[in-house]
Amino acid sequence: EDEEGLGEGMDEGPEKRLREQEEHREFPDEVALPADQAARQRFSRYRALQSFRSSPWHPRENLPASYGRVYQLQNLPALQKRILEQGRRVEQAQLMQARGRGKDR
Repeated sequence: EDEEGLGEGMDEGPEKRLREQEEHREFPDEVALPADQAARQRFSRYRALQSFRSSPWHPRENLPASYGRVYQLQNLPALQKRILEQGRRVEQAQLMQARGRGKDR
């Protein structure tokens, strides 16, 4: 009986890890909290934005780098207009170049 009991205990480790990995795949954002710690205290350094677009925040505060890049797009319509115009000019230049090559043949 003792040998069987030891065998079961040894198998529980890999099974437990597999269950934990599966659970992590299903719920990757979940965080286990100790029973003696309040979630408000544990997550006090995080803050929510009411609106990503209109909430004030400093681009250099402790946030992911991608947030700072989004912040730099202050005038999206002007940027979009400029990029589309540049694309049109490049396309026209390529078209003119292709037409020029066609005449040489």
